Amino acid sequence: MQYKNKVSYSAIWFLVFYAFLFFKAAVKTKMFPAFFGAGELLSFSLSVIFLYFLIAGFVVLRIRPLSKYAVLITLVSMYGLLGFYHYKSTQFFDFAILADHGLSVLRKGSFFESWTVVKSIFGPADYLRTAIAMIGMYFCVRRDLQSYTGPIRFALPVAVISLSGILFFVASPSDELSSLSKSALYRALRLETTFQSRYKPRGPASFSLIRKMIPQHGSGDRPNVFFIFVESVNARFIEAKAPNGKEYTPFLNSLIPQAMYFERFYAQSIQTGRGHFASLCSLTPSIYGKEFENFVDRRLNCLPEILQKNGYFTIFSKANEDINFDNTYSFTTSHGFKEMNTMSKGCTGEDKDVCWGWGLPDNIFYQRFFKHLSQTHKQGPVFASLATISSHMPFNEVPPAERYIYKNPQSRLEHYSNALRVSDEYLKTFFAELKQSPYSKNSIVFVMGDHSFPMGEHSNFQNEIFAFEENFRTPLLVLDFRENKKVPASRVTSAYSQIHLAPTVLDLAGISAKTAFQGDSLLSAPPEYVHMVQPYGGVYFTVIKYPYKYMLYDRSQKEYLYDLQSDPQEMTNLLDSWTDVNLLEKFRHEVGKVWSNYDALSQNKIWPKEALFFDDP
Repeated sequence: MQYKNKVSYSAIWFLVFYAFLFFKAAVKTKMFPAFFGAGELLSFSLSVIFLYFLIAGFVVLRIRPLSKYAVLITLVSMYGLLGFYHYKSTQFFDFAILADHGLSVLRKGSFFESWTVVKSIFGPADYLRTAIAMIGMYFCVRRDLQSYTGPIRFALPVAVISLSGILFFVASPSDELSSLSKSALYRALRLETTFQSRYKPRGPASFSLIRKMIPQHGSGDRPNVFFIFVESVNARFIEAKAPNGKEYTPFLNSLIPQAMYFERFYAQSIQTGRGHFASLCSLTPSIYGKEFENFVDRRLNCLPEILQKNGYFTIFSKANEDINFDNTYSFTTSHGFKEMNTMSKGCTGEDKDVCWGWGLPDNIFYQRFFKHLSQTHKQGPVFASLATISSHMPFNEVPPAERYIYKNPQSRLEHYSNALRVSDEYLKTFFAELKQSPYSKNSIVFVMGDHSFPMGEHSNFQNEIFAFEENFRTPLLVLDFRENKKVPASRVTSAYSQIHLAPTVLDLAGISAKTAFQGDSLLSAPPEYVHMVQPYGGVYFTVIKYPYKYMLYDRSQKEYLYDLQSDPQEMTNLLDSWTDVNLLEKFRHEVGKVWSNYDALSQNKIWPKEALFFDDP
């Protein structure tokens, strides 16, 4: 066969596709003309060289033509999905998401739920454009195979050298493959940054969390305690109305005058399992990996363990049909829950006609939970954690008859509005069931979001992106139904977070115990600092000392400082004009503590072996 052409049509076609995706993302994020600095131009140039020679290199490899077709068409389809993810989320895809969720997808019952999430990100137009790119690649590869020797035999080495330059000399890659590669390298190496080396506490003392907690607000019989984790509640929607004048959460709003309502309450991270971990164990969630997946064997002495030793019947119940999604069953039963169950009878089986979204509607979930509790609970007070599901993303499966705000929703925000509203409606069922139960007069109920969820703030609709208020702030209401109330009806404006929940339960139950809790009771003095972790997108650390909010983007070591009182939308970074060096240094040391806590968790030093043998009160 005679070869004449020295231009790779496949590589040119791939670059056209890259340019198309790059332009769409750039326009959406308004990165022109700011993008064209020296560093950005270097990144862009290296990306073009890398992508061109990568494709050209595969074409000239001595492998069967069918294998070349398969490799290159798979590559362009993968690139298309990564590109449209970037366009929809305004951020490159982070390898950490794949690392943390890859095994979960393969677990029984989890695949279709994960596919639901994927469908919520990509629309028909995205698949159509990717298919067109695949077809174009097919014809270009066929043309190359008929008339192509390639630029030279060194195509792949040039691609490798270009990618290496991007990984080690470019802070922010500008194409999907190199960005994914850089995030994988960042996750794999976990190199200690100069920030960590300076601010992370060192030595055994830095791991010391063991202390004796003495209750200040316990009285009489120990109360029944209910944690209601309402899925994905963004605090901005509480006591707010849709443009058509309808309240998003009218029932929850009606509870606020009866409750201790925390206006500035924060989830410690951005996913359900992480919220449960922080709330039940009073520990800042992990920086790398999922707590329920990666740290199930750690010695922690979480709240359910302490309560069970003090006579409580501990139960964790969920509306999702997969009892072990995110390894929840294994973790909860290993850390103090006597029983962990799902109230779903199988959404593809007996409950097929009632399920929608990710599982059993919250109202049926509450009914079944109380019926089950009456059959299984024999003696002692109850500690129950309930995980709802009706307001889980992608928010677009609310039945037409229960779309109380938008009958024909046209956007993700409108779908979310309906999902939040119906979960609020279902919450009535919990309190109706509680009122009819034997627990009604001696119970304390905590109603909270398991985490927040962005709804267009900062042009973001993905909770694994950024670390703004909408990523973390969620509501908390504490309702005390005892005659001798210890939780006053009030509004609390100080900042608190999920790590303060477990200590509060011990405080109200009158239980003195040795703990490794990071938080203190919600009824004690407000914490000086509140910490949050965004584990994706390059890892963000956030520390709040209201009204100031400090943020560190770990991958680039870029810092941000916002005044939440004068700038609640977080539009102005104060760092360039900031003069209070002492406060800034304190924020940095607080981030260092988060790193130290992660080390203690990963090295199983939260609860030392010698602390296992202690005197129970």
